[in-house]
Amino acid sequence: DIPGRAMLVEALGDNAGGENTGPYAAEMEDRIAANRSRLLDMLARFDDLAARVRDETQLVITHGEPHVANVVHSEAGPVLIDWDTVRWAPRERDLWWLPGESWRKAYGPDQPISEQAIEMYRLRWTLFDVADFVPTLTAAPESTPDLQVAIEWVRKLLPL
Repeated sequence: DIPGRAMLVEALGDNAGGENTGPYAAEMEDRIAANRSRLLDMLARFDDLAARVRDETQLVITHGEPHVANVVHSEAGPVLIDWDTVRWAPRERDLWWLPGESWRKAYGPDQPISEQAIEMYRLRWTLFDVADFVPTLTAAPESTPDLQVAIEWVRKLLPL
């Protein structure tokens, strides 16, 4: 599932917004309105992919966030750190981070990789970011450096 999905769906409702007055509230309401149908389509696509992936993939131990900030280079080679998001999941949960189709090389040509699972996890991450940032930015009473970073990311995810 997508953490924060219920709040995102609520924000996408027809009568959402209007009660927050913080520095990002009006902009967030405009961005949500401009992207409402796109986000609803993304949620529907995620649900469709999740149902398919559940039936077609093998579960393995996955890290969950194998991006560059979670890799330390040691004498023995690269080491993944920050295992607080470890889960049993399809291997694609970690492979989707790789650019383009380089995930094909990560596991070798003989390993079955689900392109639907890759798409699902890419979509999940985007939806999770939106679900996380929308209520935070909409309700923020004042701007902070962290919120400045968040609003810049949301501007990329939800163009006007």
